[in-house]
Amino acid sequence: MATPLGKALRKMRIDRDELLKDMAGKLDMSSSMLSSIENGTRKAPNGFMERIENAYALTDEEKDDIGAALSDEWGEVRIPVDDVDADDKEFALTFARSYRKVSEEDKRRILDILRKGE
Repeated sequence: MATPLGKALRKMRIDRDELLKDMAGKLDMSSSMLSSIENGTRKAPNGFMERIENAYALTDEEKDDIGAALSDEWGEVRIPVDDVDADDKEFALTFARSYRKVSEEDKRRILDILRKGE
């Protein structure tokens, strides 16, 4: 059964009128590995998002869809902090360490604040 990542990859591939072997070649992996990722029988390797971003000019929607699917698959959220200033890095890391301790009411307030900035 296809996972959200598999569905996003397949959609991306079909939208670009590519065969599985073509995408696999661009991502520097075998067709069988890409097929297994699309079908949900194998997890995407570390660095998979970077491979996709290097191989394709992704739309913002594709980046969001694939990023969210990878986060779901890996059971984690990755926030790149290598190109942000020290305050933003501290904010992201502090949130990552503390989010489980935040009350439901505070979570709703934080979400409201963040959604206003979208």
